[in-house]
Amino acid sequence: MEMTQAGLNKLTKLEADKLVAYRDSAGVWTIGRGWTGKVRGQHISAGMRITQAESDELFRVGLKPYVAQVNAVTKAGIPQRVFEAQVMLAWNIGWAGWKSSSAAKFYSTNRVWNSETINQLGALMKRYNKITRKGKLVVSNGLNNRRAQEVAWMLGANKAPMTTKEKIAAGGGAVTTTVVAVDQVRDVIPVDDTGTLQSIVDSVGMFGMSGSTTLAAIGSVVVVGILGYIIYTKFSGKSDKADARTIGA
Repeated sequence: MEMTQAGLNKLTKLEADKLVAYRDSAGVWTIGRGWTGKVRGQHISAGMRITQAESDELFRVGLKPYVAQVNAVTKAGIPQRVFEAQVMLAWNIGWAGWKSSSAAKFYSTNRVWNSETINQLGALMKRYNKITRKGKLVVSNGLNNRRAQEVAWMLGANKAPMTTKEKIAAGGGAVTTTVVAVDQVRDVIPVDDTGTLQSIVDSVGMFGMSGSTTLAAIGSVVVVGILGYIIYTKFSGKSDKADARTIGA
């Protein structure tokens, strides 16, 4: 497997891309996208500068062995983003650190990948949130945030297209509004009800009518229903109440 451009962009965002040497949260001299090795044959030190082209090349060449090493324990069927998150983690904690980690062991032995197992892997990844300061391991807020983003990246791979049944349920008969469907696995998925309803109607028809005729008929029924309800509530003394339901609850 290889990193996608989206995965590379995400890793760049996590690392930032600094062309002037700096000390990371653990005090290690770093440059570019989290590069800590030699540059032009020299150790990174205060005042060192690189060009954007050099940063790009360090990232391109430097990442290859991490991709290869994660690939070495990758089994068939592993989601793309789960693979990418392990490359991100290995790049951050080092190949030796990742190879001996509980996250790597779970990654290389698990056979079923779904939201539950991805969260299990994420919980193991989140253990690697400490840095050494003055000889002691302390929790890093920066690493907590990074691990959370890596786990979110993995779960993003579980997005699935909405089924026709879900689209109809999300539409609720509306013709012009935009509905948002949410469940425990998917991210927020916007659904264009106009397009969805039209495509459903065109495909199945109603009473032998064409798609456009059917859609117009449905619209008429909705309008008549609304007018009837307004008249009913006006004369019965009832009033509308705000819908307190939460979508996806």
